[in-house]
Amino acid sequence: MIKFFRKIRYDLMEKSKTRKYFKYAFGEIILVVIGILIALQINNWNEEKKVFQYQTKMLHEIRNELIKDTLYFSEIIDKVKNVREEAGQMFRLLGESNVSNDTISKYINILPESYEFTYHKGAYESLKSTGLDKIKNDSIRRLITDMYDFTLPRTEMYIKFLSEQFEKYQKSVDFVDFKFEKEDNRKIMVLKPKPNYLKDQNLIKSTFGLMSTLVKIINRLTKEKEKCKTLLLTLNQELE
Repeated sequence: MIKFFRKIRYDLMEKSKTRKYFKYAFGEIILVVIGILIALQINNWNEEKKVFQYQTKMLHEIRNELIKDTLYFSEIIDKVKNVREEAGQMFRLLGESNVSNDTISKYINILPESYEFTYHKGAYESLKSTGLDKIKNDSIRRLITDMYDFTLPRTEMYIKFLSEQFEKYQKSVDFVDFKFEKEDNRKIMVLKPKPNYLKDQNLIKSTFGLMSTLVKIINRLTKEKEKCKTLLLTLNQELE
């Protein structure tokens, strides 16, 4: 094809058809420009396709991690609710008389328990390292960044602070003795209440504070769960 155009140029020059030659040269330049523009447009299409594929891939990964976190939050909420119920049962026994050690022991062995707030953020960190602008939908990008840069980190700090309340509670358990017992041919540690523990004011205050802390954890995790569900719904609509 190049040899064909070159031959035409030579024929025009040899026949002194200068005007026709310039028309032809101008037309050839136009064709080259059009060819370059088409190549650039094709390249842009290919780049946009790559960005779209990457965006779709990352949104799928974020969605999968949110599903895991939502299930995890549900498990922790159920677990904390159970402990909250046990704490309430124990609180109602405090100050009472004629309560057997076995009855109160089962509550004491459950209560001194802290919780660690964790969540998946690998997909978001990967997206962040390559550029959040890869997400073309502005509203989704804002929801994702708000979730991972603000909401979840703040909740992590909040749960960590509340866990310190568990540590204070554990330090106040001088109303119990730590003992080892055998169970299925293995040694386990159990907590045994000391005499007159039911009227211990420190125990009453600590247990009430623990109940309040558990409620705060439940409320915070419930809010996080609902926010995750909202973001999941938005991602599902975007990926459909």
